Amino acid sequence: MASEHFAKQIESLWGDARHAHDDGDGERARALASAVLALDPEHAEARRLLDGSARRCQMTLMFCDLVGSTALSQTLDPEDMTEVLRGYRAICAQAVQRFGGFIEDRQGDGLLVRFGFPSVHEDDARRGVLGGLEIVRGVRAQREHGVELHVRVAVHTGMVVIDDGGVVGAAPNEASRLQTFAEPDTVLISEATHALVDGYFDVEARGVATLRDVLAPMRIYAVAGERADRRFDATGDLTPFTGRERERDVLVGAWRDAAEDDASPCVLVSGAAGIGKSRTIMEAARVAGTDVRLCPCSGYHQTTSLHAFRDVLEQACGIAEHDDTGRRLAKLRSAVDTADGDLPLLAAALSIPLEATVPQSEVDPSLLRTKAIGAAADLVRSAAAEAPVFLVVEDLHWADESTLELIGLLLAAPHPGLLIVLSGRERFQPPWDEAPLQRVELVPLSTGESQAMAVRLAGGAGLGADRLRALIARSDGIPLYLEELVRSSDVSDPRGLYPAIREPDPRIPSALRDSLLARLASPGVNLELAQIAATIGRDVDRELLQRVSELADSTFHTRLANLMAAGLVDGSGEHMIRFRHELIRVVAYETQRRAEARDRHSRIADLLGTTARPASRDAGEAAFHLEKAHRFDEAILAYVDAARAGQALGTHKEATTDLTHALGLIERLPAGRERLVTELTVRGLRSFSAVMARGFSAEEAMEDHARCVELCTELGGGPEQLSSLMLGWAYYCSQGDLVEADRVSDTIEQAIAAAGIALPAREVFKGTTRSFQGHLQEARELMEGGLAHAWSSPPGRTPEHWPMPNDLAVSVSGHLAVTRWIMGDPHGARLIGEQGLRRAATLPFPFGPFSKAYLDGCLALVQRLAGEHAVSLRHGQEMLATGERHGFALWSLVGWMHVSFDRVHLGELEALDAAVAAVEQWRIARASEVWTPYFLTALAAAQLHAGRAGEARVTLDEALAVAAATGSEFFASETLRLRGTLRWENGDPGGLEDLRHAVEKARRQRAAALQLRATVALEAANEFAAP
Repeated sequence: MASEHFAKQIESLWGDARHAHDDGDGERARALASAVLALDPEHAEARRLLDGSARRCQMTLMFCDLVGSTALSQTLDPEDMTEVLRGYRAICAQAVQRFGGFIEDRQGDGLLVRFGFPSVHEDDARRGVLGGLEIVRGVRAQREHGVELHVRVAVHTGMVVIDDGGVVGAAPNEASRLQTFAEPDTVLISEATHALVDGYFDVEARGVATLRDVLAPMRIYAVAGERADRRFDATGDLTPFTGRERERDVLVGAWRDAAEDDASPCVLVSGAAGIGKSRTIMEAARVAGTDVRLCPCSGYHQTTSLHAFRDVLEQACGIAEHDDTGRRLAKLRSAVDTADGDLPLLAAALSIPLEATVPQSEVDPSLLRTKAIGAAADLVRSAAAEAPVFLVVEDLHWADESTLELIGLLLAAPHPGLLIVLSGRERFQPPWDEAPLQRVELVPLSTGESQAMAVRLAGGAGLGADRLRALIARSDGIPLYLEELVRSSDVSDPRGLYPAIREPDPRIPSALRDSLLARLASPGVNLELAQIAATIGRDVDRELLQRVSELADSTFHTRLANLMAAGLVDGSGEHMIRFRHELIRVVAYETQRRAEARDRHSRIADLLGTTARPASRDAGEAAFHLEKAHRFDEAILAYVDAARAGQALGTHKEATTDLTHALGLIERLPAGRERLVTELTVRGLRSFSAVMARGFSAEEAMEDHARCVELCTELGGGPEQLSSLMLGWAYYCSQGDLVEADRVSDTIEQAIAAAGIALPAREVFKGTTRSFQGHLQEARELMEGGLAHAWSSPPGRTPEHWPMPNDLAVSVSGHLAVTRWIMGDPHGARLIGEQGLRRAATLPFPFGPFSKAYLDGCLALVQRLAGEHAVSLRHGQEMLATGERHGFALWSLVGWMHVSFDRVHLGELEALDAAVAAVEQWRIARASEVWTPYFLTALAAAQLHAGRAGEARVTLDEALAVAAATGSEFFASETLRLRGTLRWENGDPGGLEDLRHAVEKARRQRAAALQLRATVALEAANEFAAP
């Protein structure tokens, strides 16, 4: 501990550090915290402040060094060499400062420069390349002590961590290694940087380089220079024009007015970054059939007067790019009346040194400035002398004062043939109050417009529907965001592949990251509060945010107001805020170190349960934060709680998702019995919701049922695994693996007996499988015994251990009704069916409706066999209605099949196509193979009734094949009867053999009703065949 002597000094330093941190002065706060730790290394709060100052970000790094500096030091005197290096470093420092970089490290004559921290700009990659070009130009022009200097520059972009002012990550080493491939006076860029600046520079591909100590080969490019007309060319391939037709037509109309010598009003196109301002203007120019005179304002020329108009002014004066000072000045004097002297402001805008000009004498500089801007306005107007001009001044939010004044002059005196189109961010406020401005505000694309755009983007058509919907939602209707999100999802595009700019969760395309980071670095924005809000989510409870941040009221409200003023978040009701764009939230989240994010997730999870707002009490939200905090055991329990709450509300798709998340965390738990039990619990709950949402064929249900049996075997099959064993039995039975279902039912029977549970397991489970297998007498006795047992008597309650949404007693009633009718007891079938319906009516949701729908299907089968198609139709319609009403997809499908069968038999032959489609969907879904032989046979009967005998024969063959594969033979006699009759009627002698087999099978199964039907058919065939 620090001695008493230093206590007051430490307290004072820490107080100053805390105040600097609260005021947003991170650099000073870190310096003071470091001083505190130098005196007291155990100072926990100072250590936390320093640890918390580290951040992750995308950074562009430039590495440069002098060529041949070692040899040069051998020939120059040390003092001379010192002056040479000082001049070289001054050139580098000036270029770095101009473009907003920061010299990270000096290694002899080598410099490592970073763009992206502490100053963040939306075009840091471009700034890095421009800085490199300027260094090359400056060094090449320098001659000291008779020495020509040459420099090599490399620029590379990658993800790094800024820790205590230093850059940590692979990118610095990669930039250094890349520089060794650069030729003298050359700027070399990596493929990562090239992807971000493509279109702004003329480059030459230099192939693929293998860098020392870098794992992956890197494609590299040499930069020849900045591209002319770069702003409109920088988009590369144009994005599909979508959703801006009205705004485009406004511009085209204004252009036509200007072309007809009408004084057209200026048009101001405004909107957020990436909203499509340039694209809309470009499309309007294309439709109008005219060229564009572009005047781009620049973020790093905001103090350079008239910079935006430089190209237009040069063209008006006839100045060529390579004209020297003398020619430039001569051409300017020829274009502008300079009888009284030159105009320094105008000369400077055209790169004419002031010392070369002869300013007007005895004139106040402010008046000279006014005259210069007036002369510039005349030059711009002259551009429209020969043909109408589409003059576009872009990015006015970066305009210098002189540019704004020049625009004001142009607007004050509209010129026929000159249409001025301005563009700027939504927060730009025009300073020309009296000017005739027509405003066009671009808003985010609608979901439909985004969809139309996305499928036309390169790679968009190949994305799955779910993936495309997710990207559209994440883009928030911003075309640039959508374009880059789709591009980064296209594996053929290197911008989404280069490992240095790909995160484990690559949701932010690298092309957008710099601009989003720049917004987070807006004046007054406290990054820490933005990070905490981003960790909570897109919708943020203000009370929770303040509690996690631990800020005092005044500080919190000031910082929150700054986030809103910067356009990062908006108010959403009295208690909530919402990130304006999801991508901003994700970038803010990603600037945190992983350890810091885990700590915040942990605090959020702990506070969620104590926050007063109801919206914060979602167990699923707490589970998410616990998972991110790596508190995996607690996260699993929270996901289970959320799923159970969802099941109570009937939101089974959401419950399935929660439980799938929980399963994904199981492997994070220590191996052992407890982990197996946890997995068994989660899978049991998930299979229930999956069946409720999508039926027994749901992928999750099939996976869970099979895995539950494995887990029960590993755990020993005790009473505590009963629910899971029953799941396994239901799975094997429905999938037609009746032998395995019998094996599991034996295990269930043993577990129940050992536990002394009052449940007739053999009667219920064996009885059901025996009924499907066609062992009807045994099945009848078992099921009747099961329903006579006391467990089936209490109304309104399902068996305690039964984990499925269909009540066991109601299901057994359905199977028994089918069995009794087939065995020749229609009266007994009707009674047991009515008993099942009464029980289903007493059960709560979801058991009651789900179970009744299953029973309706069984009763529809019975009534169809009896020829009561109108009654069967009603059961099918009720089943279909139940499925639609409650979202039981399985019962919707089965009800559709039953209704279609009966409509065909009732004379609506056109319903056969619906029946065929429904059965085909059933087969694809493999919802319950044990029922497939029956449904195929019922379809064949409908096909025969409609006169489509050929199709019926194929269907019957398939039914018998599935029956043989699954052992589901309870309806095989009827299938054989129909096929035998069909074959016999078509002159196939094998038909009689089918009919004999039908009679024999029914006799062995003791299926009296089916035996009678088969016998009648066989006798009819024999009688007709007799001589």
